[in-house]
Amino acid sequence: MNWKMVISIMLFPLLLKSQGNNVLPYSHITLDSVVISAVKKGLSIEDLIKVMQYDSTLYIAYNNLHFASYQYIHDLSVLDKKGKTDAWKKEIVSQVYQDKCRKQIIDSFYVDGDFVNRKGNDKYYTVELFDNTLYSEKPICGEKRKTNWSEDVYGSKLEGHLGSVKRVIFNPGTPVDLPLIGKKFAIFEPQMQAFYNYSIERKMVEGEECFVFTVLAKPNYEDSRKEIIVRKLITAFRRSDFQIIQRDYHMEYQGALVKLDIAMDMKLKAVNDKFYPSQISYDGFFKVPTKKAERIKFVTDFKY
Repeated sequence: MNWKMVISIMLFPLLLKSQGNNVLPYSHITLDSVVISAVKKGLSIEDLIKVMQYDSTLYIAYNNLHFASYQYIHDLSVLDKKGKTDAWKKEIVSQVYQDKCRKQIIDSFYVDGDFVNRKGNDKYYTVELFDNTLYSEKPICGEKRKTNWSEDVYGSKLEGHLGSVKRVIFNPGTPVDLPLIGKKFAIFEPQMQAFYNYSIERKMVEGEECFVFTVLAKPNYEDSRKEIIVRKLITAFRRSDFQIIQRDYHMEYQGALVKLDIAMDMKLKAVNDKFYPSQISYDGFFKVPTKKAERIKFVTDFKY
């Protein structure tokens, strides 16, 4: 019996939180010695999972971009079926925030290949989504900081695919409104737990002492084409206040109608006591009904 199994067995009573006769099924999560000590001092694994699912700090960090001056460097490639670059662009954009208005300026722009269709619109949904999220041609004034983040993220049914994307990124482990595959994102639900290994350990991440919550597909399901979608979900929470520092996410699914293989890595940093994105890395392929297949890779770095 290996040490991880021993710890899991020893911690079984600590990982159960009684509510009447109901017992939460989280005894299978592997913990390191520091987390074991934290559990003994009152850390609730159930609460940590809820933070994992319904955290607001990652979303707030991205929303903070609406109220700051910064520059981002965006390097994007569109790949063909053989993995060769079909189109490429690099842009450097500065945002100035002053008098409750934000204005963006394109400092430099390089492009090789075709990014727009005959109507002059973006050919690629990934590019369109990125631009709609971060770039604005016109100044925007009078914005207010969001206070009901859960309603904006989890209640955004009117936003269609964009709402689903928000929930996948900001509320991992919860079901999303996508036909056939939506429930497969609920990786903490009892029906999905058989497919995954879960662990929590202490690590230094981006110079911060963190609890790192890792969910990995079990080896015998790593190559599964339909049973699971989330292959890897790693989230680093700052130990002092559960502020997210980094999220590393890999999803893959090969169904009759939907095909995707997407990896994202998002890092945050503190600037003047507020957190902001420091880097977004994306490497993804997807094919959904009514959309042309896309293979796109990009890295976006932020400077404050």
